[in-house]
Amino acid sequence: MNLSLNLILGAGLIGYGLYTLLLHHLAPQRFDKLTYLREKYGEKMGFNIHYIGHTVVPLLAGALTLTAHFRATV
Repeated sequence: MNLSLNLILGAGLIGYGLYTLLLHHLAPQRFDKLTYLREKYGEKMGFNIHYIGHTVVPLLAGALTLTAHFRATV
């Protein structure tokens, strides 16, 4: 298997997304930006904005870049 930028970037994005997913449930107080967003937009909307931006988007982007890597190596 060849190492490519897509493979490294995809794995890193998925790792970051999983890390933030875990921290959202175990230690949400560690996110300063989450606290700010909750104060500015309310509890639920602030959480949703942070969750989408720091968990969902990296997981999707990582999946897409890994797909690009594996399609290019076939």
